[in-house]
Amino acid sequence: MANHPPDPAATEARLQGPGVLIRTMKKGTGTKYPKKGDVCVIHYEACLEDGSKVDSSRDRALPLKYTVGQKEILLGLDVAVQKMTVGETAEITIPSFFAYGHAGCPPRIPADAVLIFRAELLNIT
Repeated sequence: MANHPPDPAATEARLQGPGVLIRTMKKGTGTKYPKKGDVCVIHYEACLEDGSKVDSSRDRALPLKYTVGQKEILLGLDVAVQKMTVGETAEITIPSFFAYGHAGCPPRIPADAVLIFRAELLNIT
């Protein structure tokens, strides 16, 4: 994952639940937070702690569209996006138990891996 410096006016770290850390890189322009049942559109890049990229919606040039609270994405990412507003970019650290746990997701994600997402909330409907 590229190490982009955060916007000094936007940097804010907050802990959600047991272990999901959200660090705001760029504040959003929206005022609404996603809630269960909303459809969100995000761009993301996912990396392991060593910085190796395991997935990226930007590489596919296709944002991810999903319904909040419907187990369509990793629980840790779902929890974090609910604390973001449209236009916000955040670095999200997700412990393994909110990601792929003991099983991992071979071959790219090993067992018990902490994942670091850089996510941008594009839209909420």
